[in-house]
Amino acid sequence: MGTWLDRYIAGDYEAITMDFSGLADPDANIGRFFSAAGYYNGTQMTTERFEELLEESITTIDPDERRAVYVELLDELRSWHSTLFLYNPSETMAARNNVTGYEWTTGGELLLTGAGFAGS
Repeated sequence: MGTWLDRYIAGDYEAITMDFSGLADPDANIGRFFSAAGYYNGTQMTTERFEELLEESITTIDPDERRAVYVELLDELRSWHSTLFLYNPSETMAARNNVTGYEWTTGGELLLTGAGFAGS
């Protein structure tokens, strides 16, 4: 995994597959993959206008105004033709009934920071 991630972040690839569940807040998805500071920005692409819109989307509170900013931001993003999301996988997980402390986020991520076994 370390080699794959290093090559992806460096932009040393022609095509990749990546499993990502998506999150409820658009910034959590867009910022990670497409901002200049995004730690998953393997395309290494951004524009000044995109960065301005991203900042505006983060600081805008009114839902209707925020949606309008994201519509423009996504138009800017699509104009790059850098990434094509093909599918959103669904996962099924099971655990013994004594596994505790895990949490599913609204975006489908499994958080294990507090996980453990009951009684241990």
